[in-house]
Amino acid sequence: MSTDGATTGEGEVCTLWIGDLGYWVTEQWLFSCFAHAPHVLSAKIIRNKHTGYSEGYGFVEFANRKNADAALRKMNGQRMPHTNGQRFRLNWASFGVGVARNS
Repeated sequence: MSTDGATTGEGEVCTLWIGDLGYWVTEQWLFSCFAHAPHVLSAKIIRNKHTGYSEGYGFVEFANRKNADAALRKMNGQRMPHTNGQRFRLNWASFGVGVARNS
């Protein structure tokens, strides 16, 4: 498995990590932020299992590395919509959404 985006059995699925998210962020909001980017498959917010609030990070999954790379280059450091100047903090995920690490 690649360490800079996840690869699944059928083909490449590339995932970006997004950090510095507010507690109010939902998957729908996050997905809408990337709606203009082609081939977005999913958006996942990591939540505290006790409170249900965001842990401050999540993942955005793309159908291919080219589209994930384009989104990373275009959006990293740009202002998030409907925030007080908060900026996107993006990087390659070390493993994909729903893919367990081998410990």
